[in-house]
Amino acid sequence: MTAQVTAYPAQRYLASGFRRVHGWIPALALLEVACVAQLQRRFAIRGPVCEIGTHHGRMLILMQLLTEPDELAVGIDLHERAQLLHNLRAHGGDPARIRMIFDNSLNVSATRILETCCGQPRLFSLDGGRTVDTTHHDLTLALNTMCTGGVVFVDDYFQERWPEVSEGVCRFMLRDGGLYPVAMGGNKLFLTNSVAACQDYRDGLAALFPGQTRNSHMFGAPVLHIQPLTLRRRISRNPLWQLLRSRVL
Repeated sequence: MTAQVTAYPAQRYLASGFRRVHGWIPALALLEVACVAQLQRRFAIRGPVCEIGTHHGRMLILMQLLTEPDELAVGIDLHERAQLLHNLRAHGGDPARIRMIFDNSLNVSATRILETCCGQPRLFSLDGGRTVDTTHHDLTLALNTMCTGGVVFVDDYFQERWPEVSEGVCRFMLRDGGLYPVAMGGNKLFLTNSVAACQDYRDGLAALFPGQTRNSHMFGAPVLHIQPLTLRRRISRNPLWQLLRSRVL
């Protein structure tokens, strides 16, 4: 992959460590989140990070590795995850900067998240319940807690096994609004609460994923489609192949 992440523990985790943490999040999605965090540093956007639906921590570990020493990472899950803390330690994370809320997100208020995070999250991962109501509710939580320029990313928006997620997102976008599409890829949909930041994020991500993006539209706004760098795409970008394909044999 072309994009680079400079923090060594996060870089090591992205390179191979995440594969030792049980979960279904692909490498591309993790790299996209790391690149969004990298852009936030460039844009001077700071704050804690939060995830609904932590499982064994494949995403939350990365998010915590991407935080600054004074920023917390908060996970919300129905069940206690001793395995998450074990995995966090194994990959160089700091358990002292992790806070957990063991509850259904439908029972969690914006106030509780803000108090637990000790601030407004800049990254908010939604990977919990996959019902229409839960998706709509979790997006509302993200909107009501994120700092300006924060980014929320929704899992399984394009997954045909979970049409309820798409319906929940569409219900939120049509009835509530306040979030704007930034990018999609790796089974994630990225949205921000700042119209002004949308183009900056899209331009930044396009530069970090050269040759892997194309422009599209959704919800009446531009959105960047980030595609995996497959073997076929690698070959097509090779100068020798570009020379040969233009010649008549």
